[in-house]
Amino acid sequence: MTDVSIFLVTYNSAGLLPALAASLDRCIGVNFEVLAVDNASRDASAAWIREHRPDWTLIENSTNVGFGRANNQLLPIAT
Repeated sequence: MTDVSIFLVTYNSAGLLPALAASLDRCIGVNFEVLAVDNASRDASAAWIREHRPDWTLIENSTNVGFGRANNQLLPIAT
């Protein structure tokens, strides 16, 4: 059972993802899922998630649809 769904919208954020993942790894006692949307980053954001966090759900947009719309993409899949 998931206690918390974490919505993550990335745009050229590859440099921040390792620290975020490390922080989440330190969370204990809470069952959570990470749902991410990459908004057509030009860096390796989506590739980093695919390689290092295959347990996160990832949607890769071909264009930057904006923060709000990206969050709305995650609503139907959150548990």
